[in-house]
Amino acid sequence: MRAWWISACFCVCSSAAFAQSLDDVLDGFDNAPTPAVVDSSTAVDSFAEVDSPAASADGKSAGDLTGSVVLGSSYNYRDHESRNGTDWQGLSKLRTRLNLQYDYQWSSDWQSRISGYGFYDWVYDIRGRSKYSEDVLDENEHDAEWQEVWLRGKLRDDLDIKIGRQVVIWGRADSLRVLDVLNPLDNREPGLADIEDLRLPVGMLKTDWFFAEHWQASFIAIPEVRFSKNPPQGSDFAVVASPLYGGQMSVLAEEKPDSFQDSRFAMSLTGTFSGWDMSLNAAHLWRDTPYLHVGGPYSLAMPVTVLQQLEFRHSSMDMLGASANLISGSWLYKTELAWFDGIDYTLSAPTVVPALGVVELPSSNVEKQRADFMLGVEYFGFSNTALSLEMANRHIFDFDPAMKPLFEKQDVLETALRYTGNFMNDRLEVTALAIAFGERAQDGSLWRLQGAYDVRDALVLTVGVVDYRYGDLPPFTTIENNDRIFAELKYSF
Repeated sequence: MRAWWISACFCVCSSAAFAQSLDDVLDGFDNAPTPAVVDSSTAVDSFAEVDSPAASADGKSAGDLTGSVVLGSSYNYRDHESRNGTDWQGLSKLRTRLNLQYDYQWSSDWQSRISGYGFYDWVYDIRGRSKYSEDVLDENEHDAEWQEVWLRGKLRDDLDIKIGRQVVIWGRADSLRVLDVLNPLDNREPGLADIEDLRLPVGMLKTDWFFAEHWQASFIAIPEVRFSKNPPQGSDFAVVASPLYGGQMSVLAEEKPDSFQDSRFAMSLTGTFSGWDMSLNAAHLWRDTPYLHVGGPYSLAMPVTVLQQLEFRHSSMDMLGASANLISGSWLYKTELAWFDGIDYTLSAPTVVPALGVVELPSSNVEKQRADFMLGVEYFGFSNTALSLEMANRHIFDFDPAMKPLFEKQDVLETALRYTGNFMNDRLEVTALAIAFGERAQDGSLWRLQGAYDVRDALVLTVGVVDYRYGDLPPFTTIENNDRIFAELKYSF
């Protein structure tokens, strides 16, 4: 299997070497356009938003194969180790990646897409595979999977259907997630990319009914249960779940629903008007973030029994939400509200542990309700410049102080500030992003500065730096020294 990967990646490297003779590239952000108030899920699923494949000489539809070859690297310039003792300073990524996408226009009303990727990270061969945990090698050394795989068409003039792996975006927030709960994220390297580049497609059956000129009603069945890809144990981004027993919580099992009976559903009602839009959203979903489930009493005299009674599970929750967006001159105002019911949390209790004294141990579980509220504004009045500010507060109702030892707070304020500027006739795009958690960033923060330069057609070089600051909430309790410089070379075809 590994030999196949190396052979495939040599092909990728050959293409990257050719591209590098032209120059370097990294995936940048799209140039910031003048905002248009359109519901995000509508924009993603609108026929007009997807380029139709070129027609053949006889006028029949033809397929369109596109893709990219990417060479990405990261260099950690601060001295730090992961919990298992791995030294992560220095070169931490040298990855070649191949992305392929095939679109086919079956008729004017029906279209399909198949896309996927594969990558291999050479840094583990360079630095020595024996230095890394098996979890890190399994998750980060190589990977390949299908991405969007769907068929879409019209059942009637006012009724569309789309079936397969797809991305459905709710809301208009760019940096903070409130309504955007249908697709998990690839969080293996948090902070290095925007949410739009991290969403993982999920198998869905989506129907859209267009009525009364301005309205769209959508119903989504979600038979595939999929959760975010998080940093593996042994990674410098891995979250240490407990100080007990050396923090080795990787031995805990995680129960993931994966049968057809675990299917979930969602629905939305969207109105799009001149200068503004709104939406109402509802969903019955599995919560992406797991909680620590306490299965029963355990004996402190035998630590193994503690671990046997603890496992990670995912809450089955309900969500109701709404959003609204308004254009006024060069300003875009946006707001999102989401109410969640059925989120499980873990309570702790002070317990005397031999040789450790009094410590907080998980004792039971409780269900709570939570409300997330976001306000945002974007300004496009300056030439070739976009500024945005988003603020969200996440409030847990009936908060129990026994939730605090396991890193829960009744209110968590999140703030995201972004600047995007285009220079050199739009060949260079500079982006600065800062995200803070807590009123004074006491719960953690990060900032990222990057520039994407169009060397020539289809060739982009991106370089940047990301800095993490310590905070009271995970993952910022452990990643303050993970600062790194990153670069990518991307050739699209």
